[in-house]
Amino acid sequence: AGVSRVSGDPQVVPHLTVGENFLSEESSWLRSLRPWRWFLRDLEGWLREQETELPLTRRLDTLPAEDWTYIEILSRLYRSPGLLIADEALESLSPPRRRALMPVLKKAIAGGMAFLWVTHKLEEALTTADQVTIINNGQAMLTAPPRALDHLRLIKLCSAHVDDHDAPPDTTPPHFHPHLRY
Repeated sequence: AGVSRVSGDPQVVPHLTVGENFLSEESSWLRSLRPWRWFLRDLEGWLREQETELPLTRRLDTLPAEDWTYIEILSRLYRSPGLLIADEALESLSPPRRRALMPVLKKAIAGGMAFLWVTHKLEEALTTADQVTIINNGQAMLTAPPRALDHLRLIKLCSAHVDDHDAPPDTTPPHFHPHLRY
């Protein structure tokens, strides 16, 4: 359906090579139609376009475990999903891998992919995201562009308990003015 998901716990096969992990999701019938070297050639070309390099013929378990999520995210992006959901996945990336991934993500987003990033890192979300939605206990508390958010109000929403039945629901519109106190 064009939706792909990556979690903080990488779903890779450590005893396979990096290239095999990229291509392991290909349908078996599709794999039987194209030689392996063609897949590797296409993958190498795509990685060059992304300005990144990976050791495609090395077994994944010979690489640092913190690279596994990076490889999984790239393998999802290789398939050009319409929506990529990163559920706490970016948190496990090392700073160099995160920096390397951001241009690839931005390029995919510019190409029409939607990116849903589930995170608890408030400051990073505010400096990176185009739109922020605060969800507490499964309820969307607020959706707004980061520049329109008052940090104090945002922290209160993040720490509020939705199951507090005495408090009225928040009816504040998603248009916030940074100079006002909430």
